[in-house]
Amino acid sequence: MEYDCVLFDEAHRLFDFKGGVGIGKDTHVLERCIRSTRVAVFFIDEDQAVTKDDFATVERIRAISKDNDYLIIEGKDLELTNQFRVLGGWDYMEFIRGFLGYSRPVHYKIDRQYDFRVFDSASEMRDLIREKDEEERKRIAAEKHLLPGAAPVSGKCRLVAGYTYEWVSKGKDRSKDVWDIVLDDGKFKAKWNLRNASTDSDYSWLNDESSVDEVGCIHTCQGLDMNYCGVIIGKDMRYVDGHIVYDRTKNAKSDRNSGIHMKSVDDATAVRLIRNTYNVLLTRGMKGTYVYCEDKALGEYLRSLINPGRDTYRPNH
Repeated sequence: MEYDCVLFDEAHRLFDFKGGVGIGKDTHVLERCIRSTRVAVFFIDEDQAVTKDDFATVERIRAISKDNDYLIIEGKDLELTNQFRVLGGWDYMEFIRGFLGYSRPVHYKIDRQYDFRVFDSASEMRDLIREKDEEERKRIAAEKHLLPGAAPVSGKCRLVAGYTYEWVSKGKDRSKDVWDIVLDDGKFKAKWNLRNASTDSDYSWLNDESSVDEVGCIHTCQGLDMNYCGVIIGKDMRYVDGHIVYDRTKNAKSDRNSGIHMKSVDDATAVRLIRNTYNVLLTRGMKGTYVYCEDKALGEYLRSLINPGRDTYRPNH
């Protein structure tokens, strides 16, 4: 054993992978993680697994630990029952889970702590994200006492989307009018996120002040904390005859990580991965989340879950 104790955050993202440097070809990376330490602590949320290769589950951790004669400690006392990212608190998290179909739908009461809005126009949502990003940039600059002429900072307000849009701009000149996401009858045009400084190992899309006009995909923004997040829900999620419908056929062919479109997972798994993707996207914004649904019926359904009183919202500063 190499370590006394190791904490594995985001353990659900441990990939389905065997072998590697210093690991036997028949040894799974999850098993290697467990065997490398006297005490292995896994922080795991299976509802945030978003690709076919996300391997670690509670059951698999139990099984591998048992096979290696490890004492397994778990239970209600070790469950994290709240989160500290979203200022909307547990009420907001339960509202999102109900909307996505993990649990029964619940209404969300808009309050002063969290700015949640549903938009009919992706362009208007982008305008607000730009406005919020500028406000946050000024706030951050003031808090850090940055002098005029200092390197620009990011306001950490960004757009994200489900992976239903092909990455047609990949490998093309970013200055050209080649767009990945076109909405609002052409009024909204955007490109998927791109790592502009590919040779810089420290590059961060969220911290790049120029990325405010790009749209982040799930593989880029998972684990990130944004001040305000605008979420585009694509045609892989619709509201039909009183029910949420997840449609794997709308997933982009260029998304080679999830396995949804390539039929390398069954239908039930595809639904779970799509739902989990939106679960992650809708819980990135610390101060607020804005939503645009391509399916108008879905947008109306989401609005129906919000209690009256939106016009009285006044943000806390």
